[in-house]
Amino acid sequence: MNCQVASVNARFWREALATEAGILLLDEPTANLDLAHQASMLQLVRTHCDERAAAAVIVTHDINLAAEFANRIVLLKSGHMIAAGQPRDVLTEELLSEVLENQSFGGRAFRFRARHALRGARTRR
Repeated sequence: MNCQVASVNARFWREALATEAGILLLDEPTANLDLAHQASMLQLVRTHCDERAAAAVIVTHDINLAAEFANRIVLLKSGHMIAAGQPRDVLTEELLSEVLENQSFGGRAFRFRARHALRGARTRR
């Protein structure tokens, strides 16, 4: 079953990226992928967009991947935009604290993730 699903997913991505669409809309494209494949997937999308002067609108809950691969980020809370801009401007501890206030990260774990996200955003620029 897992091999079949992986085969279907790989075939889907090859076909999707073979199109000449100017905009890709991707909802959680890295869900259920291991860490290495998450980065590979987003690098594949980035390369596709760079080569074709296309854009990708990606919905993700992974702050670290967003920091690493996004040119622009829109930060949402309860369906409302809190901030938009470059990762280094949007993924601040203040804004992330506001958006994630009701999450059960615990202070220590949250601070680590926020610093890691910011580190990714800084190295990309």
